[in-house]
Amino acid sequence: MSKQAKSGDAMLKKEVATLERLLAHLDEGKTLRDWPEELSAELDPLTTKLLIPLENGPNGIDGQLELELAELSDEEAAEFREGKPSALHEVARRLFEALDLIGFFTAAEKETRAWTLRRGQTALEAAATIHSDIARGFIRCEVIRWDDLVASGSHSEASRKGLQRLEGKEYVVADGDVLNIRFNV
Repeated sequence: MSKQAKSGDAMLKKEVATLERLLAHLDEGKTLRDWPEELSAELDPLTTKLLIPLENGPNGIDGQLELELAELSDEEAAEFREGKPSALHEVARRLFEALDLIGFFTAAEKETRAWTLRRGQTALEAAATIHSDIARGFIRCEVIRWDDLVASGSHSEASRKGLQRLEGKEYVVADGDVLNIRFNV
């Protein structure tokens, strides 16, 4: 790249300068995760990727045991686990936590769907996750906690109890929210 930058290309010169600073940073014993600048998309090194250690075996997540438990009924498996979550649930929980994700739902009479969103994102961004047309025509959304909806039995009953509320585009979606997005395209 240094040879190519000698051609006078301003972008290449800038990239070489950045790479030289990066090398100096690494030579000081620092890591790429400590690098304060954004790396170019072409680099994308594995060492900057998120690491989530999982141990397979009796002291960690025992894959063989989980396979055997999957063959049992839900009641038998739950009894054997003594109230602890399955390994699959634990892996998913750790991934969601490490990636800073939350789950939200859409629920109708016959279908409920789960969606993921980065923590701190808005109702408009949740709408875009579902479909770009929904985001484009976003008016507002009805929001209810999933456990309140289950306890109420229906959206209409939850609304009657005052558990469902209307929110706008800037509402920050919470983990476990059920959204009914009103839109017009």
